[in-house]
Amino acid sequence: MLRQGSVFPVETVLSTNYLPMNRVTISFAACFIILSSIHGQVAAGKSDGLVIGQDFISLNAFAFSFGDFMDLYDSLDLNSDGQFDVLFNANAGRVPDYLGGSTSASAIHSKFEIMGDSLEFAQSLALGDSINANQYWITNDSGSLTWSGFVARFWGFFGQLQQYGDWVSVPEAYAGFRVITAQSDTLYGWMFVKASANANAANATLKINSWAIQEASVSTHVVEPSTHFVQVQPNPAAEFVEFKTQGQGLDRVQVRLLDLQGKLQRAADFSADQGRLNLIGLPAGIYVWELRGKDWIDRGKIVKRQ
Repeated sequence: MLRQGSVFPVETVLSTNYLPMNRVTISFAACFIILSSIHGQVAAGKSDGLVIGQDFISLNAFAFSFGDFMDLYDSLDLNSDGQFDVLFNANAGRVPDYLGGSTSASAIHSKFEIMGDSLEFAQSLALGDSINANQYWITNDSGSLTWSGFVARFWGFFGQLQQYGDWVSVPEAYAGFRVITAQSDTLYGWMFVKASANANAANATLKINSWAIQEASVSTHVVEPSTHFVQVQPNPAAEFVEFKTQGQGLDRVQVRLLDLQGKLQRAADFSADQGRLNLIGLPAGIYVWELRGKDWIDRGKIVKRQ
């Protein structure tokens, strides 16, 4: 079953999709930005004037044997501000009170909202449906995760089949969302969601293969770029993670590790091209690493194992 307010249950299998080990990043110095509040609407599946997403989600949960329970998670930063906005989940189980699977999404912070219905389920949209301020929006006001289901199918403790979510009858549909930026812009967007769950086979699949969001009105001045290379290993990691860097602006590098709610968990400085961060004592889960050098910044994800 979905566990309200608990991101990573005890028996958790973590998704390692889209966890880059090596990357070459083009970073820019500080920019001078002028933003204005955005008003309007977007149409589901229509990308005119929108920024097309470059990261995708693919979660496949399954439970083969009695007693198995698999939870998979991944997240997206939709407006590229370095803060993850939405956490996705697919789970499957073969336990006494839960034979089947489910998929859902949750706002990570109060500035991200999912278009839903009065039952707090994500609302499925057809191509061209309107996404605007007049809809019902689900957010995270309490600080704990509030799951909005796409689809769930499972046999309960008394042998009754339970199913819910708009994706029960329509396995492929659009979902609407909006993000309120630090400059108070409201950016509307859509994602194309493929979601399924099988009660008899005890599996669930969630895929986000395309999404798009409004672009903030930005006036930017950028100085000359610098190129650097970051290697992060091991990933997943249990006791430590090591960062190796090459390029410009490496006289002093600061590394920070944050959880998906943006809370700082670890921090360290290193002055050469290599540094290590201790992970002992951190709960298992997905964390965001952030490296800052002279005139550059880079971010990524790591998986912390037990």
